[in-house]
Amino acid sequence: MKKDSVLNLKKNLLRTLARRGFQRPNQLEGLASPNIEERLAVGYSHLGKGSYRLELRVQRGSGAAYRLAEEFKKKARQEANIEEIR
Repeated sequence: MKKDSVLNLKKNLLRTLARRGFQRPNQLEGLASPNIEERLAVGYSHLGKGSYRLELRVQRGSGAAYRLAEEFKKKARQEANIEEIR
């Protein structure tokens, strides 16, 4: 995915998170929710030669954040990486 595309997708996801009340607006890129199943961190990685990938981090492999991450992975045409962190 091109850098502009991944940045637009990231921005769209952060807006969606704010609208749905997952995270506080002043901490959109951090793990701000007190509910562990709603914690979702959003970023991107550079894969080389103009190719980027959306990076999504959740603390549970289930719950609202994971479902939203899966939804955005589909929007990214599978050019997203979801990792469960603890």
